Amino acid sequence: MIKKLYKKVKNTFFLNNNEKFFINNYNYEDTSDRLNAKKNILLNATEDYKTVCFISSLIKDKYFTNKNIVFFLPLLSWHRYSHKKNILIFIFKFYLNQLILLFRNKKWKKIYNKFNSEFISLNNCNILKEIKFLNRAEKILLSKINTKKDLQNLKINGILVGDLIYDTYLRYNEKTTVNLKDIFLIEVLAKTLNSLDKLNKKKLVFEEIFTNQLAYIYHGLLVRKYKKKKFKYIILCGQRDHILLLFLDIFIFMTL
Repeated sequence: MIKKLYKKVKNTFFLNNNEKFFINNYNYEDTSDRLNAKKNILLNATEDYKTVCFISSLIKDKYFTNKNIVFFLPLLSWHRYSHKKNILIFIFKFYLNQLILLFRNKKWKKIYNKFNSEFISLNNCNILKEIKFLNRAEKILLSKINTKKDLQNLKINGILVGDLIYDTYLRYNEKTTVNLKDIFLIEVLAKTLNSLDKLNKKKLVFEEIFTNQLAYIYHGLLVRKYKKKKFKYIILCGQRDHILLLFLDIFIFMTL
């Protein structure tokens, strides 16, 4: 049990020998003029080697010449506790999980730094903002959500987010159905509100987004936000054994 925990902690927060070898031996000479780039491209920096390999090949293509590349760190910090129950425990859980995510992202930043050093995240580190969005989320659930169908159809600022919230709750709460009175559901909605607020305030404008996922608020929210703003197109890279698909104005590049 202790050995498994040690191994999990080590693999989550620290570079293994293969990752160190990659960082020390991978050579990528970026000759593009990124500073004066007129076009911003967002790449989803997920925690998997397949995405690292895909991006390492992708950015070498002439299509990316003189374009500003920004990496998106999709993970959020979950505390799973109500500030109304015990504020001291809430503060402890909030900052503990912030610290965990900080070191987790730090590891993957070292890996993705081989391609570029600019990163953005929608994770909220401000505890006062967290409480503000938790209170707002609770009011929305009490006033607008009476059934699970109401939750699935929920829209914020015209963007459908209910299905993403529903799926995120099931996936990360390990439940078979949604409990509308669960504190974790309030937190998922609060994270959604905070993420949309951050996206509204971001100065960078992205013409294209490369991502390997559309599920959950981690990934789907970002895509829907920019889709709502009617960007020319969004490009997505998916998993193996799929074919090239085209629907609406979203191009999906699938690796074979």
